[in-house]
Amino acid sequence: MSRILGKVSAFLRSSTLTVWLLGLFVLYYLTMAVWMGEAFSRYVDHLSSNMFFRAFFLLFLANVVLRISESVRKMRGRWLLLSLRLPLLIGLILTLAAFFLSLNFRQHQWTQPLGEGDPIELPWEGELFRIVKVQPAMSKRALRSDEAKIFDYEPGITIVGRDGMQHEIGAFPPRRVGRSYLHVLTFGLGPGIELQKNGEVLWRGYTALRLVPFGTADTFSIPGQPYKFYLSVVPTGIMKKGRETARTYDLERPRYLVEIAQGDRVLAREETESGLSFDGDMMISFFSPSDWVIVEAVRDPFLPWFSIGLMIVAVGVVLYPFSFLLRLGLRDRGRSR
Repeated sequence: MSRILGKVSAFLRSSTLTVWLLGLFVLYYLTMAVWMGEAFSRYVDHLSSNMFFRAFFLLFLANVVLRISESVRKMRGRWLLLSLRLPLLIGLILTLAAFFLSLNFRQHQWTQPLGEGDPIELPWEGELFRIVKVQPAMSKRALRSDEAKIFDYEPGITIVGRDGMQHEIGAFPPRRVGRSYLHVLTFGLGPGIELQKNGEVLWRGYTALRLVPFGTADTFSIPGQPYKFYLSVVPTGIMKKGRETARTYDLERPRYLVEIAQGDRVLAREETESGLSFDGDMMISFFSPSDWVIVEAVRDPFLPWFSIGLMIVAVGVVLYPFSFLLRLGLRDRGRSR
């Protein structure tokens, strides 16, 4: 049994295994990059969900740990040389281990579209946060040319917890709140809509639509109604200066292109800021829209260890070359004797 364990240990720490594992990884990575695209993101997805990729990574990690352990054992007694090389070796192990643990033990959640006053519920946090302010990514009086940016500002929100403390959350970098990292993933406009029949209000509220960049059409339905509504934001005015054409948008009172269909039949299609009648006694009207965001929340207990590992690797990269100078100095001193 001890002989078998010895052979297994020798195989796990062998340079041949290292070359094979790295070669297979490079082959996979280049194949995915050439034929599938986004090789690294696919690899990360596989590593967090596929047992074969997990086993491959753990085999590589075991190989690295055993080879580093053997290298440290050989440097025992040469403390200066060890101190110059150990940070890079320890940082490499810590980074690889934390990377694997982070991918497989993190908790992740995307919220539904949320607006001012809505709660953010994170099951692992044990606390309820509420959005008290949404910072839109566009000014309320938007001016757009063909070359203009889609967003004027970074979208953001202000949230408050039960303790009354407020936290500003932007798009990047993620902000740590409690045990979670939060950031605004995407932003949009939620038109205020009221549906009436013979003057009686059937439904009133906001609907989160993807209407940015302007001209993009999105659809929605109202519960209990047989209609499908197509909506896009159109300019309130057009300005021309030479060859430049700029379109103006009023996001406090947008102008919409509305199309209403029932099955395959189009009931109405019209540009409006206030509303329109359709299907006899039905009417849809618009009031001031609301801004909405989708928030990404992650709980990752191993992220700090990953960051520490990267910092140790950075220190090790600086120190490691001096170990070669030290060995050359010791070699020259031995020859001079």
